[in-house]
Amino acid sequence: MFSDGSYSTFPEIEYLDLASTNLRTFPDFLRNQSKLISLDLSENQIQGKLPHWIWSLNHLDCLNLSCNSLVTLEAPLHNSTVLTLDLHSNQLQEQILTFIPFAVYLDYSSNHFNSIPSDIGYFLTFTLSFSLSSNNLHGLIPVSICNAETDIQILDLSFNFLSGIIPPCLTIMQSLKVLNLARNNLTGTISNFQVTEDSSLEILELGGNQLGGQFPKSLGNCKRLQVLNLGNNCITDSFPCLLKNISTLRVLVLQSNNFYGGIGRPNTYGTWPVLQIIPLAHNNFTGEISANIFDNMAGEIPPLFSNMGVLESLDPSHNKLNGQIPPQLVKLTFLEVLDLSNNQLVGRIPTGTQFSTFPKDSFMGNKGLWGPPLTVDNKAGLQPPPTMNERPPNSGHHCELNWDLISVEIGFTFGFGGVAVGSLVLC
Repeated sequence: MFSDGSYSTFPEIEYLDLASTNLRTFPDFLRNQSKLISLDLSENQIQGKLPHWIWSLNHLDCLNLSCNSLVTLEAPLHNSTVLTLDLHSNQLQEQILTFIPFAVYLDYSSNHFNSIPSDIGYFLTFTLSFSLSSNNLHGLIPVSICNAETDIQILDLSFNFLSGIIPPCLTIMQSLKVLNLARNNLTGTISNFQVTEDSSLEILELGGNQLGGQFPKSLGNCKRLQVLNLGNNCITDSFPCLLKNISTLRVLVLQSNNFYGGIGRPNTYGTWPVLQIIPLAHNNFTGEISANIFDNMAGEIPPLFSNMGVLESLDPSHNKLNGQIPPQLVKLTFLEVLDLSNNQLVGRIPTGTQFSTFPKDSFMGNKGLWGPPLTVDNKAGLQPPPTMNERPPNSGHHCELNWDLISVEIGFTFGFGGVAVGSLVLC
């Protein structure tokens, strides 16, 4: 790219962006850029190893090498002044190198690392955000992470093969805002999951493990909680009404567990005014979908779910719910995903613009349901149930549970300025 003779005449640079420029090798002229502060070489085709002299650039604060084909990092790193290091989506496979003394942001996700050093926590001196998501990590989560000198705010170890229990010390770290351990092989009971009243947790992702026990009561202390994903585990308990006073909750994922009993309780007061996504499928929920779960009656204390005017996804499919579909459901004006299939519901499907847009798959598997969009030939002798509410329904459409939608909600929760959330939580 540059001839050897051009180094001495090349101007000193402070900020250099060479992203997406089809580079195949690391530009050697950079070794003389002593004033370089920010370097972006992401989304290229750089292969092999990162040269050791990069850590000797005394003013380098931000280094982005993501989306390349790097295999190794040359030491030493202990002299580095780098604060932000993004190495996600490479082919790094040797020992995890965390010995960057002043690093605040470390993203090693989407590589081929296979283990976490047991003493890793002692080297996270200033780190606030740390991701090892989507690697090939095996073994236990090191307890030393809890001993980091800094107050880690974002920790993402999702999409790996980590086993054993969740270290209890992780759950009491007051600084943690995002804890993502989803899609691993973690076991043990979740009942002892302890969260203190001054917890900062905003996103807790534990879905896709083998966690058992009852719903942890201490989660009721998470007054800032916005996303809670416990789906695809082995949790056995009733509906977690103890979360009723967490007004910030946007996403609640309970699907594919052993939850039982009614969905919510009519005499349980509280509200989730910003709840948007609630997958409840593949559990053992029973009882009726009570009308007053969704209806805010004038003059009464609003019951659970009553103010969910922004609800976008409701999926209680594959349960044992019975009774009729409450016409109040048509009040959910933002509802895009509705799946009531494979239950024991009966009666006529509420008619109108809203429900007429949902396909028949949303209602199949309920032998007693009839009316459009289901065929009505074999229900000709049935009388429609009495109409409880004649208010006009609202428009909408149906699709399967969209995890991209959940990701978008997480992104909006923290704003577009949240660099860490963009690559750690959503990557």
